[in-house]
Amino acid sequence: MNRLSNIATLLVSIIFLFTGNAMALTPVPQEELKSFTGQAGISAIMEDTLGVDWSADKIAFGDSDGTDGTPAFLCLNNVEYAGRVTLNNPVLTTVSSEKDPYTGMVKAGINIEMNGAVVEIDRYHIDSITIEGAAAGTNFVNAGKSFGSITVEGFYAEITGKIRITTD
Repeated sequence: MNRLSNIATLLVSIIFLFTGNAMALTPVPQEELKSFTGQAGISAIMEDTLGVDWSADKIAFGDSDGTDGTPAFLCLNNVEYAGRVTLNNPVLTTVSSEKDPYTGMVKAGINIEMNGAVVEIDRYHIDSITIEGAAAGTNFVNAGKSFGSITVEGFYAEITGKIRITTD
């Protein structure tokens, strides 16, 4: 739990440092931005193994208006997860403002680059998948009936690539 606390503290620190740097930047007209590239922010490198062992009675994903105005939830019942993520090589995290290749707009964001991250799942199990109404007494054709279960055991994957998370 201490390692998770350290990672959370690091992420919060990144956000505060980026906010401080963003306030110190001088605005540049949109037309001038097309002529140069730049990066502002900080870099953080993480390398370690994070083990996860948890369970939940219910995880519910809701739709506030449904297809006919009736709120409903997709429920994953009796969920178990045990596994680990190992970062064999450092994960590089940077905060920057960059031109979005799809929209052409400059957006602030977080870049995550990993090489050889390993995800191992000893056991991931969802006992049942059901639909439930948001209000008591809401009846659906298949309400409460299980649509099945999911079990993943002995899963191993190596992940290499880049992720960019930006603001709207």
